[in-house]
Amino acid sequence: WEAMDGSFQTATWLDWVTKIPDKLIHHRPVLSTQYAWALNDCGYPKDVEAHLQDAEKWLDINRDESVASGMVIVDEAQFKSLPAMIALARSNNAQYLGDSSRAIKYAKLALELIPEKDLMRRAQATAMLGTTNWEYGNLDAARKAMKNWFEIGSYKSAIQTSEKLMKPPNIDFRNIGEFIRLKLDYPDE
Repeated sequence: WEAMDGSFQTATWLDWVTKIPDKLIHHRPVLSTQYAWALNDCGYPKDVEAHLQDAEKWLDINRDESVASGMVIVDEAQFKSLPAMIALARSNNAQYLGDSSRAIKYAKLALELIPEKDLMRRAQATAMLGTTNWEYGNLDAARKAMKNWFEIGSYKSAIQTSEKLMKPPNIDFRNIGEFIRLKLDYPDE
């Protein structure tokens, strides 16, 4: 999923996954989480939470019971990052649905759970805090989060990543680069 999402092919990936029987998806927590991300990215936000709960249920029981119950894990590293990915997905979904307080809550949780070295995901959570605080009218918090976002990654990658963020209807992202340069005192490149 991540490779196709990164190359803007999420809709194609989602089309493929919808052909997999639900029973197979329910037993794969990483796939359930990725499915939730793709649903949100493709404009189906109301279907996201059920898939996140499917993934989360496997985290709530002991590992041996999970495997005995039919849980399938293909990539152990992705499974270990699942709590952070679920929190980040919930933040994205909440922002998409216009629930700013939940978006902020889960972005903060994601930052607590994402390892320091996972710069891309930390940048996503930090950018979510920035844009959601901006939308919510907390401009000081937005400025701080956006500045932290830039410190995590490079300025140009931050601008490019802004296109990948959820786009609430009342934020015009076409001029986000100008906003960031003016408000955060970054030089015009």
